[in-house]
Amino acid sequence: MKFAGAVWAALRGKRSAARGFNIEGDNTVATQLFQPKAPPGSPSWFLEMVEQSTSRPQMEVVELTPALAKFMLDVNADNRSIRKAKVVQYASDMAHGRWVLNGEPIIVSRDGNLNDGQHRCLAVIDSNTPVPVCLMFGVERETRLTVDQGAMRSASDFLHMDGVPNSALSAAIARMVIAYEYSRGLNINQANYLSSAEIRERVATDPAIATAATFGTSNHTYSKKFAAGSLVGFAFYVLGHIDKADAKSFMERVCRGDGLKMKDPAHTLREKLMSEGRLPRDRKIALILKAWNFHRRGMKVAAGSLSKDLPFPALL
Repeated sequence: MKFAGAVWAALRGKRSAARGFNIEGDNTVATQLFQPKAPPGSPSWFLEMVEQSTSRPQMEVVELTPALAKFMLDVNADNRSIRKAKVVQYASDMAHGRWVLNGEPIIVSRDGNLNDGQHRCLAVIDSNTPVPVCLMFGVERETRLTVDQGAMRSASDFLHMDGVPNSALSAAIARMVIAYEYSRGLNINQANYLSSAEIRERVATDPAIATAATFGTSNHTYSKKFAAGSLVGFAFYVLGHIDKADAKSFMERVCRGDGLKMKDPAHTLREKLMSEGRLPRDRKIALILKAWNFHRRGMKVAAGSLSKDLPFPALL
């Protein structure tokens, strides 16, 4: 069925199999559909652009509003599986002004379906924030199988392009720090929901991240068998907000094993991390923070008393 025919079917109150929408009884929308020049970014404009692009592809820059995003999703006949974390990342960037027009288009096929752009449309709705986008109309539906074939740039890639030293470590530490702060020090569960833009912004505005990355890099040679450099750097960052000199001394002794005595919290922590093998990252953090508290109290601790259970403790 041609696109114009599908619109007429919708206006008659029939649900078009190709387009999947029904606007029976909506005189306002019915009138707008056939305005000579629909307002850019409106649903009627979208329908006009689809119709005009059947002969050749066209691209327009418009404001993607929640209303337009909802309309495009409603008429889309074949939504793919949604990655919730990606929608959360996009919505956060939009709500906090980090979203920019970068030329990457939302792609609409000749039949009016979304070939690429569902996550962005959902994020506009969730954030309730209009954003400028490029809308590409008029490509074949089958070409959706060829989009997103390139390697996705990570936060560390963007930091490297910014010339940030230890970019991979800085990105990993910033991700954990932000997630830790969002949970008010209880966990790092939100780490996978953070966008590259948010991480990049934090690294640019927080010099302590770079200091922590340098610390993690310099101690990774000693700790690599039981703790990644990013984990060491994160611990140094968090503990350093309490006492930077003591945090440096404590974490260096844990990493290097210098001058440790039995039941010294640093010694017990080091042995525990080495014996636990492939322990999840958040459990290793729990061990580090709990050992730190024993250290700050001046107490000895046996391995059996050092728990890796969540949530993270408040710090002393």
